[in-house]
Parts: sequence; C-alpha cells; structure tokens
Amino acid sequence: MSIKKNKLLVLVLSSDTYPSKRNKAIQKKTWAQKDDNCEVLFYTSGKKTDRINDELIVNAGSSTSEIGFKNFEAFKWVLHNLEFDYLFRTNTSSYINIEVLQKYISHLSHNEDNYLYSGIPINLIKSTTNEEIKFVSGAGILFNRNTLELLVREEDFFDHAEWEDVGIGKLLNKSGIYPTKGIREDIKGNI
Repeated sequence: MSIKKNKLLVLVLSSDTYPSKRNKAIQKKTWAQKDDNCEVLFYTSGKKTDRINDELIVNAGSSTSEIGFKNFEAFKWVLHNLEFDYLFRTNTSSYINIEVLQKYISHLSHNEDNYLYSGIPINLIKSTTNEEIKFVSGAGILFNRNTLELLVREEDFFDHAEWEDVGIGKLLNKSGIYPTKGIREDIKGNI
C-alpha cells in the first residue's frame, strides 16, 4: 500500500526590501522548486492582485502593520485559484526542507473534517487584559485547506492591531482551534 502524496503549497511572505529580496533569490536557487506535489509561491504587496510565474502581487500595503491584510489577500487568491491540500506559510528568513515537511504531513491524521494549525506554538498573555492567545510563530505555519477556508470566512474578526501571526492564533482560538506542535530547527547567531 502506498502513502497518498498530498498537494502542498508553500506561500512565502516577501517584500522588495533588504534582506527579503536577497533571501528570496537564494530560496529560489535552493529549496523553492516546484514539483508535482509542491508549489512555491512568493507574495508581496502591490496596487492590484496579479500572479507572474512564482510571484503573487496582492493588493495590500507594504508596512508591517498591514501584513494581516496582505495574508488575507494571498489566502483568498490561492483558495480561489489553486488546488492544494496543505498550505505552509513562511517568510524569506526560512529554509524549508520540502521532503521533511511532506513526510511530516504524510504522518498527520487526514480526517477531512479536522482543522490543522501547526508549527512552533507560543502562548502570549496580554498584560492589559490577561487574555491568553495560543499562536504559531509566523516563520512557519502549516494549515490544511479547512483551516484556511475558516480563516477567510472569519476575516472580519481578524484583529489587525496584533502582529499577524498573533492575530491568526487569536482568530482561530475563538473558533476553538489551537496550535499543534510542528518541527523546526533554529540557527543561532547571525549567519
């Protein structure tokens, strides 16, 4: 019996500023290659939403406070235009071992009614409200399609005052979805 290969989309948050632009060029030469079961798409801000090869320009501002808007524009576009089972959202400071990620996904429970929100979990307790938010670090967030569709349906409740990864966790927590621990290796120091 062979293991079903799931279609993976890697969505890379990028910009035209340093070091993102440099890192994106390196990613494209190393791990960011398309194959039959994995597609890599870099997304950045622009005046209108348009795809050019492996680049998706989304109609959103370019400041860090607008990354949430940028995410949702990209999420909506990929849901309407691409076929995939899993989406791994990362950024240009990450190196992704696609083979390891696909093996990790192949060992997950594949119940289509479940929601998957996986990565390196962080618990944040807001000092002003004592609210606890359980979220996944924005360096690598794994969603299944169900979870991404839920996020887009609930977009109006996204808190843009939070950092985008915290806002995603806050929104999913309100729906009873909490992070599961994924795998990641961090490089210490300035490489």
